[in-house]
Amino acid sequence: MSARAPTSTRVSYSTPSTISWSPPLSGSIKCNLDAGIFKDQNAFGINGFCLRYDHGSFIKARTELHPGMPQPQEAEPFALQRARNWTQQ
Repeated sequence: MSARAPTSTRVSYSTPSTISWSPPLSGSIKCNLDAGIFKDQNAFGINGFCLRYDHGSFIKARTELHPGMPQPQEAEPFALQRARNWTQQ
C-alpha cells in the first residue's frame, strides 16, 4: 500500500451581495416580511414583519411561530395574510 500525499484544498470566500431597502411611494408605509420553515421543531414562522415609513424610520415589527410544516409556497402567502391582518389592527 502506498501513502498518498495530502491534497490541498482551496477555499474562497465571497462577499455577500448588498441588500438595500427600497422605500415605498411618498406618504406610504412599507411592510417587509419573510417566512421560514423549521423542520426540527415541526413548525413554521413568520421571521419578521417590519413596518417603515417612506423615509425609512421604523414603526413596529413582529414575529410569529406556528405549528405545522407547510410548503414554502404556502408559508409565504400565509405570512402575507397575517401581515395584512396585523397592519390593520
